[in-house]
Amino acid sequence: MINCTPLGMWPETEATPTDIEDIIEIGILADTIYNPLETEWLQRGRAEGAKIIRGMDMFIAQGLASADIWFGEKISKKIDLEPIKKVLKSELC
Repeated sequence: MINCTPLGMWPETEATPTDIEDIIEIGILADTIYNPLETEWLQRGRAEGAKIIRGMDMFIAQGLASADIWFGEKISKKIDLEPIKKVLKSELC
């Protein structure tokens, strides 16, 4: 299940897009929200055993995929993601 809504995004971090029962049935949750780094929805899903994909990871992957297209080469394969994540975490969250 992918949350493509603003539910759970700062400053209204307590909103969730679905009930806990739905999370248990799905098993894999992806969120497009990157502030906060892990929404309440993802936290609840992880606590119930679901695999989660944070919005920050999706945000970075989108940017790298765009760079690959714009420059016509696999720039994404040459990038160290940890410094990017560190800067984004300090600036956004």
